[in-house]
Amino acid sequence: MITVSLVQPNFRTGGNSFAGYWLPYSIGCVYSYSAFGDFQDQLELNQIIFRRENTVTASDNMVGDDIVLFSNFMWNWEYNKALAQDIKIRYPECKVIMGGPQVTDTPDNRFFNRYNFVDTVCLTEGEESFVEILQSVIDNKPIEKIYQGERLDHLEIPSPYLTGIFDNIIQNNPGFVFNATLETNRGCPFACTFCDWGSLTYAKIRKFPLDKVFDELEWMAKNGMDY
Repeated sequence: MITVSLVQPNFRTGGNSFAGYWLPYSIGCVYSYSAFGDFQDQLELNQIIFRRENTVTASDNMVGDDIVLFSNFMWNWEYNKALAQDIKIRYPECKVIMGGPQVTDTPDNRFFNRYNFVDTVCLTEGEESFVEILQSVIDNKPIEKIYQGERLDHLEIPSPYLTGIFDNIIQNNPGFVFNATLETNRGCPFACTFCDWGSLTYAKIRKFPLDKVFDELEWMAKNGMDY
């Protein structure tokens, strides 16, 4: 079994007794694509970091992890770097995988020298890249420094909501209010300079199956998503 932890922390929203958090949808998509696909019986999910826990406490719970997968945005980049560095110092055999829009789209030796606790960078959509990484780990082959998977042509893929990846987060945090991202399509025909999404996916729009969109909406209603 390959033990994996997922990291996509968000800021808390609200104040006083109100604690709202976004479910880590992006990292959930990457994991569920493999865990409920070709590697269904070979992956074990350990931790999902969805909020800014103390980095020492978070890494304490990752003892024995084979892979820690990070989804990086400008609002969690500094936290993720600190946690990744702590993990690499304490568990050097653990593979630290970085993806998301905050990671540079042109990583070179300067990037890996500066962030020497990063094993691999995933560019563009992460699902197929993570498949390649897992296959290398299973085959006991070295993983590459950079992966750049193709865009998914067909979006009939597992949902992190419907597969139950987030169920424990909701059940174990009864005092929190959760928000959820609803993804109905990927891609954008425009390349606006102010928008990271358009620059990454300048291409034909690909739509998710409508029945999946409706099922996710039902899941969000049943699980009390606030926004």
